[in-house]
Amino acid sequence: MNRKCVLAVENEFGLNYEVFYPADYAGLPLLVYLHGAGERGRGGNELDKVTIWGFPNVVNDENLQDAILLMPQCPPESFWAARAESLKKFIDTMAEEFAVDKNAGEKENEISTKEKIRVKRIRKIKI
Repeated sequence: MNRKCVLAVENEFGLNYEVFYPADYAGLPLLVYLHGAGERGRGGNELDKVTIWGFPNVVNDENLQDAILLMPQCPPESFWAARAESLKKFIDTMAEEFAVDKNAGEKENEISTKEKIRVKRIRKIKI
């Protein structure tokens, strides 16, 4: 399992985030985990807050082999609804980084020859 941590100062969206993904993520769904108010933070040591509850609490090499888990961290002075537009752009950018094919999935089981994530399998989940 690969883990990537990025601080807000390192991206144009002003979001800290973590992403977990298996070595071979071709064709896997992208799960976006939006935490509650108690996990907001400024990155650094506070970024660990996003792994306390829900999906991130149970992620390890054995149980996350069939998805990519993206966990942005909302800044403490904000909330998700206020960041909806930038959050959508952030998710789109992350989908591009993980080579999501915007045309994949037009046929039920179609995956491009570049082995990209199926767009129709992207889900946003709130706990």
